[in-house]
Amino acid sequence: MHFNRHPELALTLLTTALLLSGCGGERSGDIASKPTSTAVNSELSITAVNSEPSSTTVNNDWSNPATWGGTVPSANTAVEIPAGKTVVLDTKVKVKSLMVKGTLVCGGTDIAIEADWAMVVGAQSKLSCGTKAQPYMGKFDMTLSGPQTDDIMGMGARVLGAMDGGTVEMFGEPRAGWTKLNATALKGSTTLTLADSPKNWRAGMDIVIGSSSEDPHEAEVRRILSISGTSITLNAALTYDHFGLQQSYNNGSKTFTADTRAAVGLLSRNITLRGGGDSQATQFGAHMMTMAGAKAYVSDIGFNRVGQKSRLGRYPFHWHLAGDVRGQFISNSSIWESYNRCVTVHGTDNTVVEGNVCYDHLGHGYFLEDGTEQGNTIQNNLGVLTVRPKPGEGVLESDSKIDAASIGPATFWISNPNNTVVGNHAVGSDGSGFWYNLDDRLISRIGGTAVNPRVSHFERFENNTASSMLLGFSTCQGGGEKGMETPNEPTWTNLTVFQTRNTAVWPCGLRRQTFNNLRVLDVGGIGQGAALTAPTPMLVEESLFVANSAMSAIGNRTKVGRVAIGFYDQGFNIKNTHFVGYTKTDASSWMAHGGGAVKKTWNYVEGVTFSPAKFAAFFDDAGGAGGIDVNVGAVVFDIDGSLGAGPNMTLVTTAPIHAGLDCANSGRIEAGSFGILCKTRIIRTRIDGGVPFIGASYTMFRTGPNGEVTQHFSPAHPAFNFFQAFSAPNQPYHYGAQFETDPGTDFGILFGGYWPNDTMRYELRGMRANASVSSANFSQVGTATEFDSASGSVWFRSGDRLHIKFTAPATIPQWQGVSWVQIVNK
Repeated sequence: MHFNRHPELALTLLTTALLLSGCGGERSGDIASKPTSTAVNSELSITAVNSEPSSTTVNNDWSNPATWGGTVPSANTAVEIPAGKTVVLDTKVKVKSLMVKGTLVCGGTDIAIEADWAMVVGAQSKLSCGTKAQPYMGKFDMTLSGPQTDDIMGMGARVLGAMDGGTVEMFGEPRAGWTKLNATALKGSTTLTLADSPKNWRAGMDIVIGSSSEDPHEAEVRRILSISGTSITLNAALTYDHFGLQQSYNNGSKTFTADTRAAVGLLSRNITLRGGGDSQATQFGAHMMTMAGAKAYVSDIGFNRVGQKSRLGRYPFHWHLAGDVRGQFISNSSIWESYNRCVTVHGTDNTVVEGNVCYDHLGHGYFLEDGTEQGNTIQNNLGVLTVRPKPGEGVLESDSKIDAASIGPATFWISNPNNTVVGNHAVGSDGSGFWYNLDDRLISRIGGTAVNPRVSHFERFENNTASSMLLGFSTCQGGGEKGMETPNEPTWTNLTVFQTRNTAVWPCGLRRQTFNNLRVLDVGGIGQGAALTAPTPMLVEESLFVANSAMSAIGNRTKVGRVAIGFYDQGFNIKNTHFVGYTKTDASSWMAHGGGAVKKTWNYVEGVTFSPAKFAAFFDDAGGAGGIDVNVGAVVFDIDGSLGAGPNMTLVTTAPIHAGLDCANSGRIEAGSFGILCKTRIIRTRIDGGVPFIGASYTMFRTGPNGEVTQHFSPAHPAFNFFQAFSAPNQPYHYGAQFETDPGTDFGILFGGYWPNDTMRYELRGMRANASVSSANFSQVGTATEFDSASGSVWFRSGDRLHIKFTAPATIPQWQGVSWVQIVNK
């Protein structure tokens, strides 16, 4: 190409180079700036529409030689449609490349374009294939198959691009995007019963049926042979079982319903953008990219053999640093066989991504890229089979990350909470379904305000479903507290999770998160992670947990042991929630105390119900050989007597240190299930020291009228410098720690989760002769009698023992008291 022949294109390319030089993507380094002089192969000639046809009747059909000044473009022609001109695509064409600066309109009934690439560039440019009012009803295929070495205007190879004010509007025949089964389809069946009659589905079209097991790869593609109402006949028998029922459970006062039906999505579309025939072998497909100033209105379109493996910014459909694009959308479209993501929103706000089907994609699927994206609506989309890249083939580390609380890839990867996520179904992922992965740093975009995603406003998350994967839902960047810190409390409404191999729900962050109408079924297993794990002070209300539902019966699957709630870090509150099947008969238990994480003891339940009425508390005790101190802190306070032994009781493990507590009865706890209900609260008591504590063992003890009980603990994490100790307030007995090696340093004791006016007594043994308490508001007394009768916070020393009494303020809210006591050990 010679710029002196096309000065306006040279200016466009120069503008593009300047724009892309500041581009990179905050997380992925999305697109690197490259010289634009190589954007188009220079040996190609361009055929342009230079004048109107001489006929008095204007005919700008592509097949009309007059449209092109006498010769219809050939396969080696680089075609340009200049500004102000319109060409009607009325036939199947093959050209070298296509530059649209005017208008290209779909006009025939069976048309196609095969080219290396296609660009829509300039304020007057438009690729128009149907409108919302008049969708295109014919067949149109665009196949892009250029060499991988192309870099067209900085957008790479095989690209349908729009920039500098260009518009792409494509409206295919309106069809139902996806639905669900309404009856179970067993393997060997050739028919499906759907929840509703699928609009404009026809014989010869391809559909995908999502997995109904823990294996995401049990999704199946079949061709429709015939349709009658809601019944579909398939071209081949099913290989796997697919569940088709909603399940209801009643606790005597309320019915809880969970929609566990398999999803069925349409793949075939009458307008399709696809990569060339070598795309599957090379995993280098076509992609569509919309830049700043351009416009994309896409509905009922198919994308097949798309995305480019391991290439930054080369995704099937992609808004790239486009800013505020209010009014633009991709809706009701199908993306299948993608080698890199599904729909990407990068540095772009206020898009609508609605009603789409994405099947068999590599890495994260519906993808908000760098954390600055806000105001977007991701609604009623289906994602089926999210595949983990092989080592070194992912775009981001998170595409293949495997962590207890954050597992990649995610079907829906949300990097900023200020977006609407409603009515979506993630079914089948090698990683997660929904992952809010929020950076804790300021992220800037060109011409925009810096954003810290972790502390951005939480907008909306409702009516979403995750099934057939490792982890259903996470707001974590790791296994601990790091996660959401939104200024408003996040509320997750009507989330349903089933058939996930590990945890269903694992949120992180110091702010409380509320789960309302959560539905969790057939999730997790003993030693694999509980259905809900609580590193965050969560509130779970009006919810349902089912150990093994009717799904476990199909396909001769045997029931497996499940755990509903896992203790991890900060605690949980559960209200008006029903638990089904957490019994010894099903090898399941209500709670799990495993793991070396911090145990914060301000967990409580209120209005919980069980079916059967007796439940298994824990799957083992917390005191056997190799027991660790944090597991003793797995405790639950029963506010209203829901657990069956009266109000204000605490469920504790059957660890030796709890033996002899005032425990009235077992309530609804199954005999031999390692839990007991006692008349006390348990206060978290953490002993936090220096280097001598690292890897050290100690003995926890509890005094009492019936003698003293002890339990030896090895360190939960040898690299940590603290012990997880516990105490009970307002009791005639007290807890304490016997150091087995001299601490040899000053340290602190944390009392956490106490109530107003609580009094905690704690005793340290193995201290140095001059040990003391240095915290303000503590007074030293000289004898045990003075210590016992004192009403404030006091301490006294007796030999190698240091006795501490802490009295809580009267004004502290329940469960929120946290205080440090500083110990001098010299």
